[in-house]
Amino acid sequence: MEINFTGLQNLSYIRNPRPPKSVSTLSERILNMELTGDDKKAFLTALEKSQLSDKFINKLNPDFVKINYLRYPPDNSIQVGLNSSQLRLEEKNIPMIIFLEKMTRKIYSGEDILPMNLKYKNSELPDNALINYSLSDFLKVSKEECFIQTHNIDKIKAGANIINNFFKNLLDNYFLT
Repeated sequence: MEINFTGLQNLSYIRNPRPPKSVSTLSERILNMELTGDDKKAFLTALEKSQLSDKFINKLNPDFVKINYLRYPPDNSIQVGLNSSQLRLEEKNIPMIIFLEKMTRKIYSGEDILPMNLKYKNSELPDNALINYSLSDFLKVSKEECFIQTHNIDKIKAGANIINNFFKNLLDNYFLT
């Protein structure tokens, strides 16, 4: 008998991991999660319904989903990336936006969060998953310190809440207009 665990695991988050590309960059947030069971199937379904190509599948590990959230002044415009590819905030992508809203809500509410996998913790993924290269080298800290900074559940939940509010407001405006 096979038991199918559904939930999110191996979560990580960082705010402003790199110097801004220009002085005008206000804020960057990156949230990374490993999908399991039904959540993984739901991602693939949203990908298909939104007619998004394979470039939106995580190159490091297809079980992971990475959300990049960038806010630019002076008008606070927002750009969203999915697994390092820009996700256009347009009608055809509503199924994916609904999926991302649901996943970020699960994270900040603490729903269906599975324990960290030791295989993940002892691999190179925690150091490379957020920005696709060694974050510890970039931040000039040990891998252990980098892991502590990026895997703090309270910071992950707070970051997920901010990203979720954006998706929720976007969907509210879409369905109410």
